[in-house]
Amino acid sequence: DTQSTIKICDGIYIGDESSSRVYLTLHRMNTHIPAHITLIVNLTDLPNYYEHYDIRYITQQWPLEEFWDVIKGIEGVREEGQSALIHGGRNLDQPVTVVTVYLMNRYAMRYKERFRWSLFKTI
Repeated sequence: DTQSTIKICDGIYIGDESSSRVYLTLHRMNTHIPAHITLIVNLTDLPNYYEHYDIRYITQQWPLEEFWDVIKGIEGVREEGQSALIHGGRNLDQPVTVVTVYLMNRYAMRYKERFRWSLFKTI
């Protein structure tokens, strides 16, 4: 059921454990993987179904030990104009946490840079 995958913004999708099976089914039907997903962040102990289809995986059990590897992976994929799917277990708590930290990190830096630039221009 494709409702298990939710688009957060361009390049970022989250889902529960059924998300990984949905994409596998679509691929078996010779359907393109939606939204140019080239990275799947697997926060579960589920298998990495797409390893044979040129999909890159970052697989980590919750709680994340290498949180910044996940953040850098998402950023790299988005810079290439591709998308990432972050999927957790039976609920969306873990993927939402990862995306929140990613967005806070990305946009907080931009805000600080803009603030410094406007402060510099006023001096």
